Amino acid sequence: LEDILFIKQHSDHVLDNVDPGPYTAKGLFYAIEAAIKIKFSANLNGKNISIQGAGSVGMKLAEHLSNSGAHVFISDTDQSKLINIQNPNITPVADAFSTPCDLFAPCAVGAIFTESSIKNLNCKIIAGGANNQLLDPSIAQKLHQMGIIFIPDILINSGGVIGLTKDLLGRDDIETEQALKDIASRVIDLMKYSEEKSIPILEAMSKFQL
Repeated sequence: LEDILFIKQHSDHVLDNVDPGPYTAKGLFYAIEAAIKIKFSANLNGKNISIQGAGSVGMKLAEHLSNSGAHVFISDTDQSKLINIQNPNITPVADAFSTPCDLFAPCAVGAIFTESSIKNLNCKIIAGGANNQLLDPSIAQKLHQMGIIFIPDILINSGGVIGLTKDLLGRDDIETEQALKDIASRVIDLMKYSEEKSIPILEAMSKFQL
């Protein structure tokens, strides 16, 4: 970090010291809000959301969701991140992966969806910030056949990049917020196209012109 700060003194092409976590979480929130609306024709109030990972993305996402009336369940391998939760709408659980919910948001590690593990899912939608969630792209088709809407991470976790580059691109707070909201617009378009063509969203992304 010291080296990067030194380079920044001599170059305009170094990103500011911005924590991308809250921006990723906000983009995910807008995406999840949109997905719930399309799937259930409802808002987040009363919906059950299960989050895997209570880090800078997962916990901030939990706060956004609970503030919108959702019941949030959250797990983490580091129990110390869960013991001080005071929000009555955020409930620590042992295993967010298999917790019955409307939407499961993986925000920890990748490659968690395998032919074996997806049998333990108990959700209607998957939408989270963890990178490379599928062990193999073919799992997207298997989730589709199970009736589970899988919204790929590459579609919805770009909020961190939006936050990191806002100053570089000259975006003010209003423009940055709009860029985060635009993630939801793409989710809506692709969910509708996916349903129309009866294909997974991952496949739809290669065919639909945003």
